Amino acid sequence: MGRPVAALPVFQIFQLSIYWFGINAIWGGLNNVILQRRMDDLVGKGNAGSGLALLTLLGAAVAILVQPTIGTISDYTITRWGRRKPYIAIGAVLDVVFLAGIATSNTYVSVVAFVVLLQISSNFAQGPFQGYVPDLARACGGLRCYDHRLFERRARVLGYHGVLYQMGNAHYHGFVYDRLLKHPGVVTLHDLY
Repeated sequence: MGRPVAALPVFQIFQLSIYWFGINAIWGGLNNVILQRRMDDLVGKGNAGSGLALLTLLGAAVAILVQPTIGTISDYTITRWGRRKPYIAIGAVLDVVFLAGIATSNTYVSVVAFVVLLQISSNFAQGPFQGYVPDLARACGGLRCYDHRLFERRARVLGYHGVLYQMGNAHYHGFVYDRLLKHPGVVTLHDLY
């Protein structure tokens, strides 16, 4: 099975969007609601902030290591499913298993273990998924993905017929707003919290 060579069907675009929505729902729900509420019971009110900080630090460390590593490995993978899909499927299935582990854990240590495992499985899927979207876009022929640092130069030289922005609520997406005012386009928001 090769890459698609025609325009992406609306249903496939919907599937891609649902996947990102799911990831944001998981992490938004865990980080902003579930884990914060459980910390008081697991480590006590006095240590809740430290307990949550440790979870956040471990999660960030795992994401920094796993996502780019597995994403790079998927660049060189050859399977019947394609380069990225096996990693995405395995990561998504493991996400469900580790979410169940978090839900049934009654100690701080077990919650930490399952959150770290969830970070591993989630980033195991997210690294390849971030390569999957540009793969599909390039395969369609009409959509090109470019480094944002080259945007203004390309706009002056070539111009754009349309611009698609992906934007979240992180500080490093701040440049997108100014660029959007100068070059209007369609915006995909990918953070819920």
